[in-house]
Amino acid sequence: MTKLEKIAEIIREYSNGAEEDVTAEDVLEGIRTVLDDTKNFEDEIRVETDAGTLIGYKGTDPGNPSVGIMLKPKGEDFEFDLAYAEVKGEELRNIENCTEEEGDVTLYTYGDVFTEDYTSKAIIRRKAVIEQISQFTDIT
Repeated sequence: MTKLEKIAEIIREYSNGAEEDVTAEDVLEGIRTVLDDTKNFEDEIRVETDAGTLIGYKGTDPGNPSVGIMLKPKGEDFEFDLAYAEVKGEELRNIENCTEEEGDVTLYTYGDVFTEDYTSKAIIRRKAVIEQISQFTDIT
């Protein structure tokens, strides 16, 4: 999705009353974020497929390390999200209703091409990973 398309989506959601407590300042901040979003394309992998180009990229927020996967359909001039994995930093973990803990990996998948909202979210708990690993490393 191009920056212009992302901005149009922000405005469309605001116009449709997506969230009643969203202010014009919130919309402008969202637009600024889109305009400032410069993915580090030195840290991307492109794989050509029959469907188009799969693009793996490193997230740009050092406080919340992440990796995303997008698809640029064959013959098209846009791309859209397929999946996104992140480890939330302390700031995001401290927001209300956040269930992730330090070291947890959150995986988002985007199974509906008609929306930018993720369709599923899974949390891979660090505690569970350590427990699983310990089953194989505690051989005595």
